[in-house]
Amino acid sequence: MSNKITNRLSKRMEHELDKLDINEKKNPIRVTKGIIVFISFIGTWKAYNSYSLFETLFPYSLIAMYDLCVYSISTKKDNATLKIFLNIARTIYTFVFFVSGIGFFNLLVVSDEDMIVIKLGEKLIKFVPYYFLFLLIVIYHIILEIELFLPLERREK
Repeated sequence: MSNKITNRLSKRMEHELDKLDINEKKNPIRVTKGIIVFISFIGTWKAYNSYSLFETLFPYSLIAMYDLCVYSISTKKDNATLKIFLNIARTIYTFVFFVSGIGFFNLLVVSDEDMIVIKLGEKLIKFVPYYFLFLLIVIYHIILEIELFLPLERREK
């Protein structure tokens, strides 16, 4: 009788350990991505303060768009909230990529008055305050952080 109970308990413990192993295999993805998001936020904060935001943000936004593309292609989209989130994230990532790309090629510049201006030849048109772009970047990084908690279930092929 006690041998039967011992066997049952040992099988139960093995089952629980297997579940832990599966969770530990998923966590490095989230931890690594969390570190990348944190480092990219620090990098964009330093770039924001040194007025070189566009040059720094362009590669980060390209990586984020690639990451979202891979995630949205390969994940299950059974949840309506997940679909809405992916559409919102895609819109914001595309906008950040577009703005940073234009700034990267010096069509958007930061003026002395902390305004982002559009550069058309020699003509400068005031666009938005510089802090507006930073608020957009904060929203962008919040979405990146939310992505860490999305389900990692993949579609069956």
